[in-house]
Amino acid sequence: MAQWSPEQREIALGLLRAGNALADVHRRTEIPKQTLSRWAHEADIHPPGAEQAEAAANATRIVWAKRREQLIDRFGDVAAALLDRLEDSSAQDVRHLVWSAAVSVDKAQLLSGGVTSRHEQLDAQRRRGRVEEIADELSQRRAAKDGTTGG
Repeated sequence: MAQWSPEQREIALGLLRAGNALADVHRRTEIPKQTLSRWAHEADIHPPGAEQAEAAANATRIVWAKRREQLIDRFGDVAAALLDRLEDSSAQDVRHLVWSAAVSVDKAQLLSGGVTSRHEQLDAQRRRGRVEEIADELSQRRAAKDGTTGG
């Protein structure tokens, strides 16, 4: 790993402060972009392009959130339509329709971020309980330490 002198760091940071992009500073100084990015972050410098990249990432998140919502609605509609068909179906068809409706509901639940089985819900409850136990134990240890060491 290359060691960069304080002078090289200041030159690079000066270029970044002047509004040069990471890629440009990298080409001029041969300092890796990851190093430049870390230095910029530490110096609270926001090189051009960082905001654009963040905006693009946020836009992508929004698009996928909307797609997820649409899929959730569609899965719900499919499940309802399948359940409506149950009354006029044979026993074999009922089994397939119920299975298909259950899968649709499960996928909608999964896309919405909810648990998809009782097992997941119980595991989450156990984890929350364990976290609370650990937090209580930590509080008790801190109180005991504060009491015995003069805090």
